[in-house]
Amino acid sequence: MYPRLVTLLILFSAIAIQSHAQTSVSNSETGGAQSLDLSKFYTRQFQAADGSDSKFKGYAGRKMIDGLPFDISGQISLYGRETANRGTNYAQAVTGIPIGRKFDELHLIHLVEWREYPGCPVATLRLRYADGTSADIPIKYGVHVIDWCRLDSEDAESLADPHTKIIWRGPGGALGPVRLFKTVLNNPFPHKPVKTLDLISTDSGCTYDLVAATVAPHDAKRTLTPPMPLLPARNFTGAMKVTVIDKQTGEPIEGAEIYPAMVIGNTSLVADNAITGKDGTAVVKYPKDAKLGAKDLRIKITKPGYGDCELHWMTGWDAGQIPDDITYRLAPNGATGDNATPDFTIGPPVQT
Repeated sequence: MYPRLVTLLILFSAIAIQSHAQTSVSNSETGGAQSLDLSKFYTRQFQAADGSDSKFKGYAGRKMIDGLPFDISGQISLYGRETANRGTNYAQAVTGIPIGRKFDELHLIHLVEWREYPGCPVATLRLRYADGTSADIPIKYGVHVIDWCRLDSEDAESLADPHTKIIWRGPGGALGPVRLFKTVLNNPFPHKPVKTLDLISTDSGCTYDLVAATVAPHDAKRTLTPPMPLLPARNFTGAMKVTVIDKQTGEPIEGAEIYPAMVIGNTSLVADNAITGKDGTAVVKYPKDAKLGAKDLRIKITKPGYGDCELHWMTGWDAGQIPDDITYRLAPNGATGDNATPDFTIGPPVQT
């Protein structure tokens, strides 16, 4: 009996040592990195091993990117207004994604659907530390992500964050090629163990999708996967300056959001949003050339505390009918008389 027990103990010890060795080799190969298990939180799981049932045809599965492991097997989607307006309401927040360790960097494979103004927060990532504290990291449009589909209404393919790159492109569909983005975020408190990760919607127009995430120590010698080259800018020559003012006071309105949409060719497309600055102005760009000019342009302006305002130009092939300057006067909520109805004039604001 005792010799058999000793034999079993030796066997179990050998298995444990072998298992530890295998784990150590795996950690060594990936620089101590850990791919987060998102599978229990997926909004949608990619069924086929080759990714044929996913948006990322031929790319889904386990990948090594920048020398780190990623599991591209599904996606977590957060609430976005445009998707909700079309009947699909995703979660406002997905919480409790387990991490359970210290790390220097959070590496994300992600995207957004629909468009927003540059710098618009589209999601918040909340790191919850083991000591009960937390830290929020914003994900911003035009900084870390842009619309996953490159529409004909997009002028330049641009990302402001130097630690973000396009990691994959696909053929897409009728509206244009598609892309995936990789971002590296620094943990603001790398000396503290992180218990979990939360994803929180900002209620923007965009739906934020997290596809894969990996935590890792900082390693300046890590071999990096080359980014996909940026596509050439389309160099739109059409530009309309929009000025938004308070109809009651005549003062410029900062932070008014401008939602353009246009028909290019025979397809109706959304375009990049804009937001007014302190002077109440923003610029909407559009293609003006004869071959791919905007045949139809719609502008919607919104600002909390004011009624919305919309305009629509049906230009045919003559994009020259779109004015260079336009002034919107938004009506404050609760205004009476003439001040209760928004209106506009072609041209810059009239100085009085």
